[in-house]
Amino acid sequence: MTTGTNHFPTPIFQHDVPGFEALNERLYGLAKRLQAEDPNGVRRSNYGGWHSAETVDIRELLEFAELKQVIMNEAAFVSAGMGFEGLGLVLSKPWFVVSPAGAMNARHCHPRSFLSGAYYVKVPPGSSPLCFHDPRPVKLHATPASPQFKTTPYTTESLNCQIREGLLVLFPAWLDHSVPPHQAEGERVVLSFNLAAV
Repeated sequence: MTTGTNHFPTPIFQHDVPGFEALNERLYGLAKRLQAEDPNGVRRSNYGGWHSAETVDIRELLEFAELKQVIMNEAAFVSAGMGFEGLGLVLSKPWFVVSPAGAMNARHCHPRSFLSGAYYVKVPPGSSPLCFHDPRPVKLHATPASPQFKTTPYTTESLNCQIREGLLVLFPAWLDHSVPPHQAEGERVVLSFNLAAV
């Protein structure tokens, strides 16, 4: 008899925030206010979009208070599910990314953090997904290529997370991710963050 088990999993968690409409309205207003105050922002993984600077600590702003509580609650749940129940977590300074048509985020990860996350404030129909990349580079050299293969967790090299307004995504900070060029009409607005273990 043949048996098999899976090992070295890569968890990606999604949570739909209930009643997100009023929350997103406040966060969108905050993002646009910060963008108006600092139109240049900073350059990180973003190309063509606006990335907020760390000069303003979003954690301390009233508009963020509700989402901050949701993030911390979900992060504790996720940590426990990964086997780290009771782990102390500290939220680093969050940042906004506002992406007009054509803007993208290059493949990257977030070193020196335990978890990373994204919360979706504005998602026009047809917005680009959040793309996660297989973290096992050696697999690329040993995986057969064939158009006959089915798309499964064993054959794919990436995973597209379809986003929507009010969606919170949490994942290991070491997991490479990217955003393809934004093709939809209207801006795509996301608030991202990291959590460190203490």
